[in-house]
Amino acid sequence: MKIAGIIAEYNPFHNGHAYQINKCRELTGCDDIVAIMSGDYTQRGEPAIVNKYLRAEMALLNGVDIVIELPSIFSMASAEYFAFSSVYLLNATNSVDLLCFGSEETDIEKLSAAADVLLNESDDFKHIISTKLKSGMSFATARHEAANEVYVGTLPLRDPNSILGVEYIKALKKLESSIVPFAVQRTGAGHDSSNFSGCFASASAIRNSAKIGHFYEIERVMPSNSLDLLKSASRLTDIDDFSPLLHYVLFSRTDQKLAEIFDMSEGLHNRIISAAKSIYLISDIVKQVKTKRYTYTKIQRVIMNIILNVTKPFFNEHSGKPPYIRVLGFNKDKEYLLREIVKNSSIPVVTNIKNPCELLKFDLKASELFNAMSKSPFSEYSRNILKYSKNPYA
Repeated sequence: MKIAGIIAEYNPFHNGHAYQINKCRELTGCDDIVAIMSGDYTQRGEPAIVNKYLRAEMALLNGVDIVIELPSIFSMASAEYFAFSSVYLLNATNSVDLLCFGSEETDIEKLSAAADVLLNESDDFKHIISTKLKSGMSFATARHEAANEVYVGTLPLRDPNSILGVEYIKALKKLESSIVPFAVQRTGAGHDSSNFSGCFASASAIRNSAKIGHFYEIERVMPSNSLDLLKSASRLTDIDDFSPLLHYVLFSRTDQKLAEIFDMSEGLHNRIISAAKSIYLISDIVKQVKTKRYTYTKIQRVIMNIILNVTKPFFNEHSGKPPYIRVLGFNKDKEYLLREIVKNSSIPVVTNIKNPCELLKFDLKASELFNAMSKSPFSEYSRNILKYSKNPYA
């Protein structure tokens, strides 16, 4: 039995995701697919468009066999932390053989070479990055330019999915994992493209159309079952829904407390407070605060960390290593796979929320907040693990 792992957000699940799953099965010959999926908050520093159970359901209906939740503090983190914590969970199952990911660059040797560079940063490399950051350049751009100044050949550190691919391989190396990386060529619209390309579109374009009710635009780029689930949501969630909470927290916490928020750069909380004094919506605050160094995504992550009170000590306590595997759902005809993971896992497998650890308690509260903002009729404490008796796409 060959088991492949996929790391995703499915925000929402679209044809590009289905393509990756089908290609993964076709090219690797895997029997089962385990997905590590972001919970209710995503790597862009935004709440997901719909709750994690609806998104897990989309995945289970379209070829995934088990969905495991990536805790919020990691799902909202930078590519390095997001990748490492996700790979850590896959590795902890002691059951997954392959890690399949979509990438602009599919040459594993090139991706692996870039991972080696990041694992063994030279003094010159670090100095160039530092100099470029001081000039106001974003970290991602500074690292890309530094890598190609110091090392021979072009390293795949510019395109977003290639960067994640490099971080996945870097994490596998750090963990000395036996999981083998496998890249699937990305096809269709670009990562943040606002265009629709035939039957493919980026998740960003789909979210933008869905939030203004233009579901007719996304009919051809999503599986019909995923689109139906998207339409079934009580409401589609947006970062601006959290604006009142941000204002309350900003003006009720001390500067010292705000400075302790994870990913907060020196002085950034002052810029956010200054903008919030005259601007209400989070999306407008982000535009005001953005600089060359502070990207939209960076600021959004910090803002959600402020709202959820993700502090540096709390994040660092877990060192990118989730202490449990929380299963959101599985296909019942693949129940043997769940039993295999429960048997082999090096960390506890959680299928209910009795006696939660500290990190799970945090995630439950974060999800309850999401449910309130999205006007969900469900409580996190009343949801059961999703089970499907048949996977028509497997």
